[in-house]
Amino acid sequence: MEMNIRIFATLEEAQSGHGIPHRDYAQYHAYCTKRLARLRRVKDVRTHLLHNHRYVEGVSGRRHAYCARKYYQDEECKEPVVMHENLLWDIFFQAERAWAQACEMEASSQSIKSHVQRRLNKAAKWASQIPELAKSLQCDETTIREAEAYAAWMKGNASLKRESYVEAFRSYRSSRQLLLQLVKELGKSAEVDDADRQRLTLSDIWMTRAESVIKPLERYCHYEARDDLEPSDLIDEDQISSTTGSKSAGGIMLNFRSKQIALDEYKDLAVMYLKMEESLKNLNMTSHHDEDSFMKLFSDLDDAVKWTHSALHRYESLPDGPAVSARRQDLQAIAAFFEYQKLSVWGQRQERRVTDLDSSADILHVYDTLLQNAQAMLNLLDSGNGDDMQDDAQWLEAQAHVIRIRAFRCYYLARLFESSNSAVEVYPKDMLAFIQYTKKLAKRAEEEIAACDMEDVDCYLKDLEKLQKKIEIATCRMKAVEFLERTSGGEMSKQTNRPLWMRLDEMDCGSILVDSPPLPVPIPGKPIFYDIAWQYIGGDYPTDVLEAYIKEHDEEGKTEKKTRSGFFGWFG
Repeated sequence: MEMNIRIFATLEEAQSGHGIPHRDYAQYHAYCTKRLARLRRVKDVRTHLLHNHRYVEGVSGRRHAYCARKYYQDEECKEPVVMHENLLWDIFFQAERAWAQACEMEASSQSIKSHVQRRLNKAAKWASQIPELAKSLQCDETTIREAEAYAAWMKGNASLKRESYVEAFRSYRSSRQLLLQLVKELGKSAEVDDADRQRLTLSDIWMTRAESVIKPLERYCHYEARDDLEPSDLIDEDQISSTTGSKSAGGIMLNFRSKQIALDEYKDLAVMYLKMEESLKNLNMTSHHDEDSFMKLFSDLDDAVKWTHSALHRYESLPDGPAVSARRQDLQAIAAFFEYQKLSVWGQRQERRVTDLDSSADILHVYDTLLQNAQAMLNLLDSGNGDDMQDDAQWLEAQAHVIRIRAFRCYYLARLFESSNSAVEVYPKDMLAFIQYTKKLAKRAEEEIAACDMEDVDCYLKDLEKLQKKIEIATCRMKAVEFLERTSGGEMSKQTNRPLWMRLDEMDCGSILVDSPPLPVPIPGKPIFYDIAWQYIGGDYPTDVLEAYIKEHDEEGKTEKKTRSGFFGWFG
């Protein structure tokens, strides 16, 4: 079975937790010494890694006998003394200890350059043995290439100290190439699981080491050795920096706010998206979905949002890095896309409900819900930078919808107060000012909608045109009510449901001017009307036929007597 030893992950953990970020090399030097002592005392390897005579066969009686460390049974065949990972970690931390001691000596004011160089050479020597030992321990390919990258990095440090810039440049470049190749070949999983998170964490460690630690040293050496480098050393930088690669254009792509996201990496989410893709494309104000289709689409969108948030939650605990940050950004964009589509579906369904309602209170309630929905869509697109938002077409479209819905809501709110008979006094002057504000909103909404490039722009503009006509009618109505209030001495009369033609002689300011639909008004009939009716039907229509017809259509069977004394009573 192949060993899987993560060299750079252990290196990152050891250095970041023991003084290296603060340049406390003495602390890291002491840590490496203690770590070596712990590694060598493991039962399986202490016979080969400890100098103590008590653990070595054949010299147990010799108290002060020196026992050399052994890593191979035979130096020629390179067979390890025991198949244990501590053999590799022993060499690794010896290299790290020598490097930490060199850095500690260099930071001291009394350091001697030759002493520092010897310790770096020692570190490079130990590091050069790691790839060979990794192969002997039957480690996997990733471990071997990590060991080669680490050895090249240590060799570059030693060459840089002795000012051999060409050799240092080649070593650093080789180390960075190996790490970037590991990142590229690591690949991405189709499932969001623990293995995928471990891969992303490893990718970030390798990428950070290559770009933040090794690349600056490589560029410095390239500058210093620019006159001595061969043409083969000056390869294209883009060939080295190709990491995780670009996303395939032939896969399932999700477009949201000028950003393309490949869903091929998320198998479950891609299946959900394919189910609802056709419905989302045909989603507009003119399309009509039945209740079952709407509930299915809404349920699919809700499942997609929950899946994305669950996947995003799994990456919150991971340390920041290029790969983890890119995955988080992708999942955040995917979650925003599905939430936006979910709000859009719900909003369009609510707007179609308005056409089936007659009561101003019910319509106002729907527009309250629509306003909250539109504001949530706008907040979803808002990045907090107002200057950038002015160039975002989707954000401008969402803002136009907010203004449009506010205009409709204000109009129906005015209609509700105008027609209500509640104890709250509504002054015509204030209502007229509110109507004027609604008119400004409608005008602004028309301009914003016309400036946006959306599918249903004609439908929205037609609705706004109708709204402006209604606002003009409401303005005339409120001006008439205001005039009646002024002529009545400024006193507000009680609210009434009677239209204006029924209170012509009353100086009040009731808000209802016209009855719609017209109220039925009973008019008393006169004998001349019946004479005209008799002449119209011919004048000689048999009375018995009329009576039979009346009796046949009388529901209670008592219509004959009432008819004689009523409508046709004068015939008798």
